[in-house]
Amino acid sequence: MADRRQDVTGTWLRGKYRVDRVLGTGGMAVVYQGVHRNGKRVAIKMLLPECADKPEIVSRFAKEGYVANAVERWRGARR
Repeated sequence: MADRRQDVTGTWLRGKYRVDRVLGTGGMAVVYQGVHRNGKRVAIKMLLPECADKPEIVSRFAKEGYVANAVERWRGARR
């Protein structure tokens, strides 16, 4: 399988998140390890370019992000 990801390691997103390395590549996205400027480690999931023009995939991708953020808020509230 050809490498479909863009090399964004070492870059900053929105001036807040440094992209450090690739954790994995799936059918619609690449997951990177990153660090917020406050030092907190994060996972950054980026949609593959060939999926960005498919509304059903973009919608599913956005829903996954909302669910992931809700899980983190729920987990943090239970600590």
